[in-house]
Amino acid sequence: MIHHHSYPSVSTLIIILFLSSLHLIQSNSISNECLDYCSNDGLCIETNNGLKCICLPEWTGHRCDSPRDSSLAKQMYNSQVDMTFVRSNPCDSAPAGYCKNTGICFVEGAAFKCFCPYPYTGEYCEDLSDCFDYCLNNGICKLESNNPKCVCSPPWTGNRCQKLEATTTVATQSTPSTTNIPCTYVPPGYCNSGTCIAVNNQARCQCPSEFLGLQCEIPRGATPSQTPSTVTLSPFTTPTSTMTTPTTRITCTPNPCRNNRPCYNNGNSYFCYCGQQYTGKNCENFIK
Repeated sequence: MIHHHSYPSVSTLIIILFLSSLHLIQSNSISNECLDYCSNDGLCIETNNGLKCICLPEWTGHRCDSPRDSSLAKQMYNSQVDMTFVRSNPCDSAPAGYCKNTGICFVEGAAFKCFCPYPYTGEYCEDLSDCFDYCLNNGICKLESNNPKCVCSPPWTGNRCQKLEATTTVATQSTPSTTNIPCTYVPPGYCNSGTCIAVNNQARCQCPSEFLGLQCEIPRGATPSQTPSTVTLSPFTTPTSTMTTPTTRITCTPNPCRNNRPCYNNGNSYFCYCGQQYTGKNCENFIK
């Protein structure tokens, strides 16, 4: 005998997820009850009616433990809502103002984390970095053993890039360390003719010798009348700046996440939930 399964409509799923998001517990991490509750990389949330799982598209069931009909999953993925689920951002369940000083909230494992805009640092972006205003003449500051060190742009040298090199010899620069994740959050062309690099988990611009400025926007030797009047900001620039904020929003429509992974709007950016099978900003890399 053939059994016909009745699946909820996409709109019904959206309403369920949206209503669930209204009752998320305000905490800075998932409770112990939620840990390992949902199968197959499902996201666990607490509602007034108990625990609830938000499943990846190919799974269903109360705990995401049943394979979903592949044709329905494909229909959901290609629908008008395009996997945004009217999306409750996982960080919507964090306390208001969890990340200070325009920090960007994201989820790592079962905890909330903050990407901090320069010059802020700390778990909640509550502290000023020791690198703030330390390096002169457009030098890039990085912390080594909690001490600020400068990577100077030629022709500058010195421990704070305060000395002008007398010869035409180009100084050797050390490579700024760690992951380049913060640079994935800045808009294209953010550093103009420079290169975006991650320094102490913050997006900074490394400029060619003929340009200066936080975003390499000032030609070296230019007069004030020749410099741009406004420069586009990203979440990773100095909040005390008088520069203008971009109007272009990077959203989940259409879904930028690869391999049928869900997307969450995150202010002027987005976040792809990759689960444990994929990695990369857009979940484009399969973990072998």
